[in-house]
Amino acid sequence: MRQTARLTSALLRAYARDRIALFFSLVVPLMLMVIFGYLNLGDFGRVSIAVDDQAKNSASKQFTDILRGIETLQLAEQPAADALTKLKRTELDLLIVIPSDFAIAPARPGQTVPQLMVYGDDARPQQVAVGRQIIASVIDRLSFAVTQTAPVVGLKEESVQGVRLRYVDFLVPGILGVTIARRDGILIAHSLPKNMDPKKIAAMAAAIVGTSEMAAVEMGLGIFSQSIVDTHIGKLMATGAGEEAILVTMLRNEANMGLIHLSVDRAVQSIAGILLAEEVPA
Repeated sequence: MRQTARLTSALLRAYARDRIALFFSLVVPLMLMVIFGYLNLGDFGRVSIAVDDQAKNSASKQFTDILRGIETLQLAEQPAADALTKLKRTELDLLIVIPSDFAIAPARPGQTVPQLMVYGDDARPQQVAVGRQIIASVIDRLSFAVTQTAPVVGLKEESVQGVRLRYVDFLVPGILGVTIARRDGILIAHSLPKNMDPKKIAAMAAAIVGTSEMAAVEMGLGIFSQSIVDTHIGKLMATGAGEEAILVTMLRNEANMGLIHLSVDRAVQSIAGILLAEEVPA
């Protein structure tokens, strides 16, 4: 028993003297827990929905009131044209267009049921899937109350290509968002989904880069280039962009990493060149 205790004590002392082992076994896991807690990748919050009620009757009011009472949904009434613009900017998740012939009543033989048009932002697939499922459930509940069987309202779905990230030259499929930050964690620019806080991401990415640079120096691995945090939900890639900045890329797991690396390499060169040019006095 004493021999086991002495051996355990010796191993603990040796472990405590190894700064790299302490760093990667204690500090890094805690840091990653804090980072991904702040990024909130698993909890998307509420689904934002715009409703264009073209019927403006008691049936459409009943339908919108049911949706408004669901806590997961954040409902607002807007004209379809304005809502589609917001969808393309990734400022909305869904748009529901209620047709002028909307009614919650059994259809006569040969008569088609009213069709709800639901537009979803394809840049927000998780929110859109949840929102559409809730809408379909509400329609099924209303239909069952009237006919017990056949739906009294149809549902037509259409995807809208979000363009909020299109101005980013290096955007490729699989990128959720990007942030450019200084190495001290100050935000420079970003294009992120609205549920992500760009300032927090900039600060956390700077912490990742700082600790990665320190680890590279301690282990004699040369100059830091890039850090990737890989989880079952997605990836966070922090890449050095010159001496002053870092590029933070949020990725889906299914992203093509070959294309991502090529695009990110091109982007960091452009960012470094732009920042360097701004520092040169006229």
